[in-house]
Amino acid sequence: MKKLICILSFLLFPASAATAADKTVPAAKKNEIKIILFGQPCLMSGPYDVATLNAIHAISPEKIPPPASSHQASLLLDRVGKASKLPAAFDLYRERLVKFLDSQVILLGKDKKKPPAAPSPGPSPSAEAYSEESINEIPEEDFHRAARKSGVEYTCVFGEDQ
Repeated sequence: MKKLICILSFLLFPASAATAADKTVPAAKKNEIKIILFGQPCLMSGPYDVATLNAIHAISPEKIPPPASSHQASLLLDRVGKASKLPAAFDLYRERLVKFLDSQVILLGKDKKKPPAAPSPGPSPSAEAYSEESINEIPEEDFHRAARKSGVEYTCVFGEDQ
């Protein structure tokens, strides 16, 4: 059995390229929690207490899949709304995730309620409130940007049988 060690640090940019504004991570002891990413055991670490690391992981793209129904989108929206103890770096991600899930509640609910009909003469007011970006995808890049900015790292060991 070969073991491939993969470190997912989400630190895509060298430290020398970071600006003073990006250096918001306090110099503190790093805590770790055990999590599952892509079906593999991993460690999530950062300069936050265990409860905060768990809250961050609870709203990560791994735990918030694209909803298949309006009901599922509502449940995910509730989960994100109840998340507490999140660092300020995750505010933009949370805001965009709420907008995405809210748009999915409307769009997936609309598909279920109405049979296909002739196109309307103009866009509905509820559809105008959402940009194409918020409707199409979970703001995953915002999550990874917030993780980098706040010093959160993932370390995973993926096993390969041959």
